[in-house]
Amino acid sequence: MVENGFGKHAEAAGTPSVLIFYKCLYIFEVVYPFPIAFTKFSILLYYKRLFRVQSIRAPILVVAGLIACWLIYVVSLLSRAKSRAWHR
Repeated sequence: MVENGFGKHAEAAGTPSVLIFYKCLYIFEVVYPFPIAFTKFSILLYYKRLFRVQSIRAPILVVAGLIACWLIYVVSLLSRAKSRAWHR
């Protein structure tokens, strides 16, 4: 069978397998925004290197700031939602 019951119904997998699944889901939800933001940053740095004109630098910095704000917002939103759900 599948280890930890992944691929089975929750009732058939049992409580320990369901708890392991939710612990993994929690970790993935917290970590997920970081690769998305770093991918966006790497694309912006590629554009900065590709287009060496000075006029592109300001828009790249603005978009990088927006991505950083988005990352902070998403992480704080996730942590706040997780905190509320944990204390219920």
